[in-house]
Amino acid sequence: MTDNALTLAQDRLLRPGGLDTAGLERTFGQLLGPGVDFGDLYFQHARRESWSVEDGIVKDGAHSIEQGVGVRAIAGEKTGFAYSDDI
Repeated sequence: MTDNALTLAQDRLLRPGGLDTAGLERTFGQLLGPGVDFGDLYFQHARRESWSVEDGIVKDGAHSIEQGVGVRAIAGEKTGFAYSDDI
């Protein structure tokens, strides 16, 4: 299961953004610099589709893809957040 999840994440999130696991390791190395106790990256990719049907006839349809990345860094009692809609 873990291999499948990693492959899916690489295919949907990392590769389209020109990223790889080595790049993420470098980013964590920079994020977890002096004074930072904890840090994490949160990637998201969501795809939605909806249809409105009346009397067997499709009246409306919508499709959206949302994706982005969030960064959190904790230093002592301080927490910093950043995010981007682009990966």
